Amino acid sequence: MPPPPLNQSIDSLQILLKSSKNDTNKVNILYTVAADKIKLNPEEALNDGKNALDLAQKLNWRKGCFLAYSVVGSAYLSLSNYSLALQNAKKAMEFSDAENSRQLVVNNLIYAGNANLYLSDYNQALDFDNEALNISREIGNKKLEASNLNSIGRVYLEISNFPKALDFVQQALKINKEIGAKNEEARDYGVIGSIYDALNNYPKALEYYNLALRQNKASGNKLGETAYLNNIGLVYAGKKYYQLALQNYREALEISRAIGNKDFEARNLSNIGNVYALIDLPKSMGYYNQALEIEKSIGDKNGAAITLCNIGKVYSDLKKYSTAIDFEEQSLKIAKEISSLEIQRQVYIYLYHIYDSLRLPAKAYANYKQFILIKDSMINVDKQNEITRKQMQFDFDMKEAAAKAEQDKKDVITKAEIQKDKLQRDGFIGGGAFLLLLSGILFYGYQRNKKQNILLASQKAAIEVRDKEKELLLRELHHRVKNNLQIVSSLLSLQSNQIQDDTSRQAFREGQSRVEAMALIHQGLYLGDKLSTIDMNEYLKNLVRSIAGSYGYNSDKYKLNFDVEKIDLDVEIAIPLGLIMNEILSNCFKHAFKDIVEPRLDIILQKKHNTIALTIADNGIGIPVEFNRGKAKTFGMRMVNSLTKQIRGSLEILNKGGSVFEFHFPLDKNVMEAIGGRTIN
Repeated sequence: MPPPPLNQSIDSLQILLKSSKNDTNKVNILYTVAADKIKLNPEEALNDGKNALDLAQKLNWRKGCFLAYSVVGSAYLSLSNYSLALQNAKKAMEFSDAENSRQLVVNNLIYAGNANLYLSDYNQALDFDNEALNISREIGNKKLEASNLNSIGRVYLEISNFPKALDFVQQALKINKEIGAKNEEARDYGVIGSIYDALNNYPKALEYYNLALRQNKASGNKLGETAYLNNIGLVYAGKKYYQLALQNYREALEISRAIGNKDFEARNLSNIGNVYALIDLPKSMGYYNQALEIEKSIGDKNGAAITLCNIGKVYSDLKKYSTAIDFEEQSLKIAKEISSLEIQRQVYIYLYHIYDSLRLPAKAYANYKQFILIKDSMINVDKQNEITRKQMQFDFDMKEAAAKAEQDKKDVITKAEIQKDKLQRDGFIGGGAFLLLLSGILFYGYQRNKKQNILLASQKAAIEVRDKEKELLLRELHHRVKNNLQIVSSLLSLQSNQIQDDTSRQAFREGQSRVEAMALIHQGLYLGDKLSTIDMNEYLKNLVRSIAGSYGYNSDKYKLNFDVEKIDLDVEIAIPLGLIMNEILSNCFKHAFKDIVEPRLDIILQKKHNTIALTIADNGIGIPVEFNRGKAKTFGMRMVNSLTKQIRGSLEILNKGGSVFEFHFPLDKNVMEAIGGRTIN
């Protein structure tokens, strides 16, 4: 006979509670009710769990305290309050003793591991998960073992160690298939889908999300269905297949309403609102408001902060700025309460754009500054996570090396024993004794080598970690320089909006463009693989796109012939070159294409021995006949001449069906320094 439906089971227990005395039996009932409610209504589960804890403490019943702390921690985990989840999980472990089921101990360790995972303490998460895994294997509980392996896989997914993540989750999947645990099998498919999603392998991600969905449908797990319909919708939305995304979100919404899960109902409504925010602004508002009402009713502060932020963005896009500011400030207040840096970062950048549109430069700058501060602190967390990932990888490799060394030791002894038996059978006792002695000497030498290898590996790993830290510091330096240049650019932009004189305003905007050209260099340095050279192909693509866009030339409004070799240039050459390119391209888009029906721009950069040849040509109106490069009066052209000399280069300007600028300059700074003060002509 199948078990009664969950709601029916809870109702029966609630009836028992009314007639129960304040004894250990009532604690057990409260615990069971709370555990059953966690997925349906975590707020009620938390309340029942706290009641169980109060009674267990009054009765001084250790097992009851263990059960109550465990279920309270689980409820906090479902409510995304990870600090309190971890706190209660640790309290539960204080009451863990022989009276408690080891299976419940494992569950509690899993809660603690998950809480640490969401708090980004990956080493602690792995410690709890591995402890749980060891107990699961000791008691022979395959289902729990698979759950632990899945949890470890999710830790490695979070730190972007995708091979390790896939390995652990596939181990979990194999066990769950063997024991026929269909819901857990679906969970493994879902995590594998997330791994491929993180790798931007969307076909594979959809394949595994659909496997998880089908498995949940087959087993009647409605909560699982709505979760994976959401994941599939997110993939489609990211690929701009909006109707397919909406189809999956709506199906998930129907299921979440049918099972009465308010948390998922709000998420589905919010996701539908996100899609309509891209294709139908007024329609998105209705879905966001429904989501917000539910989030407030169930106390989901994280969800409410996100939805308030999204509503503010819609009002901003509709140019209803005062209403937008009100919603963004409500979001910011909650985000600070729950210490969500991600939401704060998003609110500050939205407020910056709103105040910029209102031409309130002081408030715009204040919010932009906060945005940069939050962004920097988040990047520092990412860097720490990268160091943690490296250290975890080293620890894992060391454990594997130790295990292999132990196996090699056993193999040597086994081989020696076999050889000994063989020699004894042949009557060569003396030779056998000699061989054993020799094996002992060899084994001693092997042990010494093993210790030396482990020591060397440890030293190598420590050096790698230090090098990585130095690299991260250099990246941080370039990132901060880029951020400072962006702030200067924003200030120039804000100031230019306040200037009435066209000439002065244009001068400010030209200065802003030059600053942005330098900022792109430093952005390339902290995002790229190298810290002292720039990939000119990628840099020039971004520079052209940025300048063209600022003058209203999207890719469909002009033809670009871009023939740039993948050459890495020293920063000392790349920055002056970027400023030169910025000046010429700005003049091109500003003046050259007037009355030109089909504008065309050619950018060619090639390596020739130890020099670089750069050509910038357009099919515009050309250089004025009276133009004399050597006596140029404009600031821009004087700057181009000065920078060309700075990098020991030469420049020739021609009229060939438009303007043609031909540069030649040294490939790297060593050649440039060797040339010294001479200018190439």
